[in-house]
Parts: sequence; C-alpha cells; structure tokens
Amino acid sequence: MLTLLMLGGLLSSVLIYEAVVDDDDDDVANDMPIEPGDDTGDDTGDDTGDDSGDDTGDDTGDDTGGDTGDDSGDDPVSSTPTEGDDEIFGTPEEDDISSLGGNDIVYGLASDDDLFLGDGNDIGYGGPGNDTINGEAGNDVVAGDLGDDTLNLGDGDDTNAGPDIVEMFSDDTDYNVLLNLDGDALAESSVAGDDAILGGNGNDELVDLHGSNQLDGGEGDDFIMSVDAQGTDDSIDTLVGGAGIDVLVADDGDLISGGADVDEFIVWFDEENDLAVQIVDYEPGEEVYIIIDSSLLGEGDSAEPVLTPVDGPVDALSIEVAGHQVAFVLGTADPDELDPYLFVEVLV
Repeated sequence: MLTLLMLGGLLSSVLIYEAVVDDDDDDVANDMPIEPGDDTGDDTGDDTGDDSGDDTGDDTGDDTGGDTGDDSGDDPVSSTPTEGDDEIFGTPEEDDISSLGGNDIVYGLASDDDLFLGDGNDIGYGGPGNDTINGEAGNDVVAGDLGDDTLNLGDGDDTNAGPDIVEMFSDDTDYNVLLNLDGDALAESSVAGDDAILGGNGNDELVDLHGSNQLDGGEGDDFIMSVDAQGTDDSIDTLVGGAGIDVLVADDGDLISGGADVDEFIVWFDEENDLAVQIVDYEPGEEVYIIIDSSLLGEGDSAEPVLTPVDGPVDALSIEVAGHQVAFVLGTADPDELDPYLFVEVLV
C-alpha cells in the first residue's frame, strides 16, 4: 500500500519540477563558455615588428580585430583531459572522450559521441546525435539531447558511486522525469528519441512519462515506473527489473520483466489506455496490483478481477476488471496460483 501512495505524490511532483528544470536548460545552452582565439597576440606582435613605422597602425588594428572575432566562432574549443577539474569540448564530428579524474564538464556537441566521465562528480552533455554517456564513478549528471541516447549511470549507490542525475534536453515542451538512486536525484527527460536507461548496481528509481523507452534497473532493489502522466502517449515501453526485489509500474501495452527474486507489479489502467500490460516472467508468490480509474466502472460494475487461462505455447492468464482486459500474466495458467496475490485498487 505504501508503494501505491507514493505514485500519486510522484506524479504531482513531476509537473512542478518540470517548470523549474526547464529554466535551467536554457542557461546550459546559452552560457556555454567560449574561449577567445589565440591569434590576437601573435598577429599584433608580428606585424608591428616586421613592418616598422608605416604598417604598424594598419596591421595592428586590422589583424587584432579580424582574427579575434573569426577564431572565437570557428575554432573548436577543447582541452586535454587531466586528473584535475577539466572542461572538455568535442567537435561536430563523432568523438570518443574520456575525462579521467577530477570533477569535469564534457560536451560532446553534434554527431554520435561516446563519453566516459571517469572518477569524480562529472557532467556529460551528449548534444544532438545518438550518444552513449557513461557516468562511471561519482555523483554524475548525464544529459542527452536530440537523438536515440544510451545513458549508463555507473556503479551502485553505496560502493564507489553516489546518486546520479539523468537529463535529456530538446526544444520539445513535453517532458519525462527520471528519479535515480535513493530518490536523491530528480531530473528531466524529453521525448526526443527512443532511449535506453541503465540503472546500474544500486537501488535505482527510474521514471518514464513519454516515449517508447527501455528502462533496466540492473542489480539492486529498483523502482521502475512507466506511465503516461498527461494522457497523450501510447508508446510501448520495456521495463526490466533485473536481480533484486523490484517494483515495476506500467500501463498501456508495456512489457514487464521482473527478473530474479520476488518482485511486485503494478498495472495502471485509466480511460486513456486501450492495451493490456504484459508481465512476461511471473513467478507464483509475486504480488500484482491493478489500479483502475473509477470512470471505467459503470453503475453496478464489480471491481473483482476475472482470471482466464489463455491458449498458447506458454502458460498465461488474462486479467479483466469490469469488462476491461488490463493485463496478461505469463508464467502461470492456474488462477489459484495468482488469485491470492492479485489486488485491485479503484481510483476515485
């Protein structure tokens, strides 16, 4: 029941936080530091010495102004990674960047980039393109952009890595929210691209509200949620709990795999849904909760679930509530194995 109470508060916080983070995104894009070109000093000194008196004034003025303006805008800005705190810029081409130690900021810019953030509390921006960003150790911010990005959050929350933040920016006004590692990090995700989110070895919280995405909690006791908070998306997501005791929340045709250990499944079904959730690896003894909107129950309708075996190559049950097919459970064809662990909550 505690898990169910968390869901309402989480969905409410999504919309509040969305406006706050959206302002910060603009700052990231507009405040990116640009170093001036190096030609100002060189051209001024060379022309003054070589041409003596006649050309000193003309060449000094022309070269200083022209070269400074052109080189600042055109030359790629970058630095060599060190074990200290670095700010590293990629190029418009495909980059492979490892930031080493220190608390670094890494910009991949355009194209398909591979960023390895190394040790320290780092920030990695993929930019446009299909990027792969590896948070590795430390409390990192990993941010995608336009494109199909893969964001790897690194190791667990109580080993050599702390809470990470995942962000995916775009110009779109619809956002997802991702909560990672112990609830300490709240971040924003856009609908640009179909993304893969890898939770790592800790106790992760991953929340997806838009797009057709794959969320994999990895090891640890994870909370993974994929529901459409604004009633505008019917994309099918894949949720994988992995090893550990996981809680997975899904809706509208999503595929759920709890993985090893005893997991808890929550199916969200409201008037926007028209596809049944599929629990693909149910084990007897795992609890299944159906949350159904009261608007889907007519006068006199019962919220008692109806379990029906499904003919097919694998054991499966169909779950119906008030005439609505809300879920398929693969792993058992015996209603008596599921019924003691099946619960229905009606939202009013």
